[in-house]
Amino acid sequence: MRITRVALIETFVVFSLILLSAPLRFYQLGFSDYIPDEPGAFLLNNDPAKTGMFATDFLLSQRKGPMQFLISHIPYLITKNFNNEFAQRLPFAVFNTLAVVMFYLFVRNITNNRLVGIVAAVLFSLNGFAVAFGRTAQYQSLNMFFSFTALYFYAQLITSKQSLIAKTLAGTAALSLSTLSHWDAVFILPPIIIFFAKFLLDKTFQKEYKAKLLGFNFLLGCALLLPFLVPYIQTLRADTANQEYLWGRVGLRPDTDQNGNVFTFNLYNPFLTIWLYTLLGFVGLLAYKKSYIFAVWAAFVLAIFTFFVHHSGTHIYNLAIPVIILAAIGFGETLRYIPNYFGVVVALGMGGFLYYQSYLIFVDRKVEYPWERERILSWKTPGHSALDNMRNKIGFSHKRYWKEINGYVNRQNQENGEDFGFITNEDKSLSSYYMDVERTQNLDGFYYIGIKRPYSFQTDWKMPQVKNKEEVHQIDNEYGESVVKIYRVSR
Repeated sequence: MRITRVALIETFVVFSLILLSAPLRFYQLGFSDYIPDEPGAFLLNNDPAKTGMFATDFLLSQRKGPMQFLISHIPYLITKNFNNEFAQRLPFAVFNTLAVVMFYLFVRNITNNRLVGIVAAVLFSLNGFAVAFGRTAQYQSLNMFFSFTALYFYAQLITSKQSLIAKTLAGTAALSLSTLSHWDAVFILPPIIIFFAKFLLDKTFQKEYKAKLLGFNFLLGCALLLPFLVPYIQTLRADTANQEYLWGRVGLRPDTDQNGNVFTFNLYNPFLTIWLYTLLGFVGLLAYKKSYIFAVWAAFVLAIFTFFVHHSGTHIYNLAIPVIILAAIGFGETLRYIPNYFGVVVALGMGGFLYYQSYLIFVDRKVEYPWERERILSWKTPGHSALDNMRNKIGFSHKRYWKEINGYVNRQNQENGEDFGFITNEDKSLSSYYMDVERTQNLDGFYYIGIKRPYSFQTDWKMPQVKNKEEVHQIDNEYGESVVKIYRVSR
């Protein structure tokens, strides 16, 4: 079969995007300990005996759909435990990398411009949120991949005239899987609604064909979503804790935390990014006929975060996606007014900087950002403390050797015939996951585990207020810096 020139170019672009994205997602993927949220993605949280729940009961009690729990269970079936950080993160890194490809295919298709598709995919690939999510076992990579896949197939409604029922059914399947990954799938509804509206208003299609397409998609969506959503909603109605969490995060509000949203964006993208998106995105808005779909999309997401979500945290990445497309369109428009060679030089310079920034922040281990200030060329990131109230610290390079800590405490208890528990200045969910003994201050004694630069940002890791303690063990990192001190506290 003859391979066309277009197919060769597309293959080259896709392969290049994978080569660009993979090192930031796979290199040293298993180095860091789990972030506090990662163990929550594991089915039955690694210990069915403690939960006393069947898998179905566990899934129905969560705050999101079942996909991340099912995907994270695949490595478990091979390794027989959840303690292999690389294995657990690997499927999510793969989905994250493939999301870059699907993002390119969607943008290229909807704009009918390969250059805009490439620029959008590169900006997305190098965005700090995308890189961070690709290095953790969390739902975001699934959301992005399935959402972009759904958008790619649904966009065929306005870019193609052939096999629309099959293509939209593929889109509905992908949208359903995105919804079952997390409710963030709602943020891609604006372009989907526009695609369907334009299709329904297109008089070249017969009414019977339109009804058939809508009916088949509706039935498929129900078949994929209702078996989970019906019992999930019934369970949610009886789960006051999850209801309080939901209404604590979502609802019409008189106050918003836009400063917190900007802080979170800059935390993951310290330099250049926000200004690059703003400038090029504004230029993209000027090309209204090319960008109105993405402008409506961005306005919808911004409105949700402004009026209904007090603090969006890392969910703000949903706003970055349409803005990235606007910026890519803006770059394409800018090239019409500047020499092409100059545009190439500027693009390579900006792309190289963004790549270097993401590498230092999420992959390099010498400086532990955001606990320490990172120097990126001539700029130094701001210092951070517990006062910044960073709710999510995802994907940053951070290792405190918790498996070694657990092994040491277990050996000491066995050798001394004791059952000492522990306390620590580290995050409760993270430390409790790795430790076999209980987090408690026994009357007879316990171990105090001091962590330097912990996720909790409780920097007083030597805890002078803990009396009668004796340092019995310390752990140095690969650069010879002491990052863990274990004290034995006897009563």
